[in-house]
Amino acid sequence: MMPDYELGCRRVIPTNAYLPALALGNVDVDISGIECITPNGIRTKDGKEISLDVIVYATGYFAYSDMKKALTFEVRGLGGRSLNSEWEAEAVSFKGITVSGYPNYFKVNGPNTGSGHSSQISYMEAATDYIVKAICAVKRSRRIKAIDARRDLQDAYMADMRRKMRKTVWQNAACTAFYRKNMTGEVTSLSPEPVTRFILSRKWFRMSDYHPMS
Repeated sequence: MMPDYELGCRRVIPTNAYLPALALGNVDVDISGIECITPNGIRTKDGKEISLDVIVYATGYFAYSDMKKALTFEVRGLGGRSLNSEWEAEAVSFKGITVSGYPNYFKVNGPNTGSGHSSQISYMEAATDYIVKAICAVKRSRRIKAIDARRDLQDAYMADMRRKMRKTVWQNAACTAFYRKNMTGEVTSLSPEPVTRFILSRKWFRMSDYHPMS
């Protein structure tokens, strides 16, 4: 159970009780894998029958490591563009919320908006507040029907994210993780920004960051 990877490669658990808990008399660590669920519990791959009252299914998630599974429905943009296909090649966005070429498309927990060290709720709240402000700004104008993120600002934003990411253990660590494309490539899920910077940079919606469409 001792980590064989750099500190921060996986989410840090700030406690001194985790490893001792695994050594308690009523705890059994079995890493052989589950072969199947039985009427009374589980059968492990090495043949043990284990009776259980509760099974907690917590096997992880894809996030943006597998783009075919990151978007569960088809997203189409201007000129028939497919966000699903584009994100398979390169996961880009503006502030992790909007995508140039996809007017009025807003996303919570978009690319590079995950937290590797803090509560994800604060990130989701910041994105949601930004989206509400964007919608309200559009509704205040009878002339504007949609907004589309400026490509130049999106490109600058992504370049800044990648520059900052190169300084993190997430991009530099020699480990596989859910937050990397195909588990070992570019970090596509986590944000390299400090929590306060992430929140403050999305606190105000600026119409000048978008192309208004009537």
